[in-house]
Amino acid sequence: EQPRFDGSVVVDWLDAKGTRLSSANYRTRETRFRLAVPAAARGKFAQVRVYAASLASGRDAIGGIDVLAQPSRPDKPLRVALADWWHALTAPPYRAPVRHADTIAILDFETPPPAQLAQQTGAPAPAAAAASGVR
Repeated sequence: EQPRFDGSVVVDWLDAKGTRLSSANYRTRETRFRLAVPAAARGKFAQVRVYAASLASGRDAIGGIDVLAQPSRPDKPLRVALADWWHALTAPPYRAPVRHADTIAILDFETPPPAQLAQQTGAPAPAAAAASGVR
């Protein structure tokens, strides 16, 4: 359960330069609320800043949002859009690359050299055994 909110909310509507277009104070008892864009800021605001203080909990919060206009781009001509769609539709399905065996395991990287193996097991190394004539 969310803690109860009972307090005031101050909302500032700013333009792209940071100039305040409109400001309003609200009293609310809800943890969530909606605000209508004031007529003075409609179509002109680029930022909204909000300060909320709850008398019930003694807590406050600050927040904001920057509203950026989407850059306009010309639409593709119909034939280009259709060609792109057809290319995507008829593209071959994804094929995972061929997996190759682990080259470290193939080269026997993890097995110790014969001399070290002989020391660990107590048996003579193959080179030492060949030199002594032991088979």
